[in-house]
Amino acid sequence: MRQSFEAGDHDGALAEADRLLAAVPDDAEALEIASRCRGTLEEVLFALLGGQRATFSVAANGQLLRALKQDERTAFLVRMIEEDFALGDLLEMCGPLKLEALRVLDELFRRGIIRRLW
Repeated sequence: MRQSFEAGDHDGALAEADRLLAAVPDDAEALEIASRCRGTLEEVLFALLGGQRATFSVAANGQLLRALKQDERTAFLVRMIEEDFALGDLLEMCGPLKLEALRVLDELFRRGIIRRLW
């Protein structure tokens, strides 16, 4: 875990920390590494997606959109995009699931399902 973190593998280190925390919830090193990794990953994805004021539109067709909305998290994020929420506002509503939301949005963006309007 520490080795992955120091090598800059924040995804790997976070996964290792989460596995350890599932077994030992109060492991101080795992808590620290998990927190630092989440923070770094959130910052990177936030910047890649355009930052606080970035806005998006849905570029998917009806059938694909219906399939995407089968997942509750994706459905929520798509609804917020359709309502013209800026990225910063949308993430505030996600609370502690901010990293998860950023990952979903990044995937949707890379797949061309949403596009950035600014």
